[in-house]
Amino acid sequence: MIELQDLVVIYPNGRVANRGIDALFPTQGLFIITGPNGSGKSTFLNVMSGNTSPSAGHLIVNGGEIASSKFSAWCVEHVELMSQDIQLDKTLTVKEHTDFMKGKTEKILQELEFFNITDQKISLLPRDQRQLVGILISANSTKDILLFDEPTKYLDKEQKDKVWNYLNNIAKEKLVIVATHDYQWAEIAESVLHIQDGRIVQAKHEVPQLRKDRFGWEFRGELRLPLKSSQIRNKNIHFPNSLAEFNDLLSASKKKIFFDPEFDTYDHMTVVEVFEHIAIAIPERLLQFSNQQLGKMSGGERNLVYLHLQFSKNSDELFLLYPSLNLDEQNLDWLNQVIESYEEKSITLFDLTT
Repeated sequence: MIELQDLVVIYPNGRVANRGIDALFPTQGLFIITGPNGSGKSTFLNVMSGNTSPSAGHLIVNGGEIASSKFSAWCVEHVELMSQDIQLDKTLTVKEHTDFMKGKTEKILQELEFFNITDQKISLLPRDQRQLVGILISANSTKDILLFDEPTKYLDKEQKDKVWNYLNNIAKEKLVIVATHDYQWAEIAESVLHIQDGRIVQAKHEVPQLRKDRFGWEFRGELRLPLKSSQIRNKNIHFPNSLAEFNDLLSASKKKIFFDPEFDTYDHMTVVEVFEHIAIAIPERLLQFSNQQLGKMSGGERNLVYLHLQFSKNSDELFLLYPSLNLDEQNLDWLNQVIESYEEKSITLFDLTT
């Protein structure tokens, strides 16, 4: 058994990310961590992986406490983390990334075929295949505990089905912990831990019914939009059928006002510095993040900055790529309201589709 007691993480700027978290995990099984954007999910995984040192707390393994001076070292030795920012060498091919996994060559090749991943340079792979490569590399780690932070971003419904079944099979032999906004998959987990404001406020086996039933809407990826075009109040929303079509429309646009959700140009800057740099007043919704550095924000928080940068541009034509990426339910509601309000603008939107 692996137990965390009174886990606290306070960043140098004074922000408290985890506030006395208690968690107990067996040596195998699939566990899901949910929570709003910025609630502390990624920080919790970073502590468990040894990437972030806790300000306070206890790690107990099989009844014995690991000394605080060895907390992070133990985690690094036993825990593998696939973070939201996947680090792959773009100069190498897929197979070259997996060659170092001794004794697993045949298994890896079968898995690459199962996920329809082509063996070419990482730089040439589309985002969804890069994401899948990252999942396979982490999942084939020799370490005992596997952590995944939003592993299914950029993936469509079929790919998500495969990934969750794949992780569920691995969890029969290892401890697998996944931070996600894909609540519909929580039903296959051993347990769901819900983090709010840096605390675990709910740990249960049952998953609340999805809100789509109440709204009468279904999911288009993670972005709730009515299924029938006749139900969409904003008639100027266009849904390309593929990423290639989206890119063609973007290239043909004279405006070419576009921010990529993975943009890293401003990673070294704080949110307020970004908006000062482009001479735009920081939106009220982002004031709480003013002094946070973009490169250290959670995926959902970072995407909120991306969306506000996009919406703040004075243009009659908007291009949104993966706008729902890593957003929690509250921010998805806000996103839908904003999109619906742009009745005079042409919006080209490519999101994850089911």
